[in-house]
Amino acid sequence: MILVGEEVTLRPFRQFDSRRVFELVKDPEVLQYTLLPSSYRFFDAQDFIMRSNIRWRDSVLTFGIIVNCERYLAGVAGIECDFVLGKAELG
Repeated sequence: MILVGEEVTLRPFRQFDSRRVFELVKDPEVLQYTLLPSSYRFFDAQDFIMRSNIRWRDSVLTFGIIVNCERYLAGVAGIECDFVLGKAELG
């Protein structure tokens, strides 16, 4: 599933995104607003992407946020779906 808006596109992660995820996690401002450890490694970014894509089967959708005009990964958005109750939570 890919969601395209005027400013951003939400899409599943691709393995090549691991380099950018790793860069984002090393940004002190990102670390300030997340629970990620400062010891986050490149392997952790690769593992995050692999697990994120597997969790789609469990109705936990993790998207990379792509800035359309520059086509770069700017962040992460997650949606946890409850198809039985017809609800979803964005995080």
